[in-house]
Amino acid sequence: MKDKAIQLFDDHGLEAVLDFLKEAQPKTDAANAFDDVLRHAYWKKNDIESTVALAQAGISFSAEEAKSSNTEDKEKFLTTVMRISYNLASFVWPGWDEEWLGTISETYLSLGYEAAKSNLHHDCN
Repeated sequence: MKDKAIQLFDDHGLEAVLDFLKEAQPKTDAANAFDDVLRHAYWKKNDIESTVALAQAGISFSAEEAKSSNTEDKEKFLTTVMRISYNLASFVWPGWDEEWLGTISETYLSLGYEAAKSNLHHDCN
């Protein structure tokens, strides 16, 4: 699923991969693929807008799926929420001083701060 999702992103863009992942089965693999594609968007494409959009969609998707899942899958989805939250917080932190990134917007800094808090919240429960 990871390779197909990344290929969709590269060939057809953000909306195509979001549509694919929201409908993909199994849902636990789809949740993980959100993280795979957002890391690809950040590290390979240097695309912060897509990175943030994928992170937000992946967090929302995984949290929603966790609500209606059995215990084992619920844990997998919540772990994915934590991982994506961590990555989002890290990717918008200006301290890395990534040249291609330029100045991080206040909106992205705020999203990163909230993602970091969410990561800590899920890690403690």
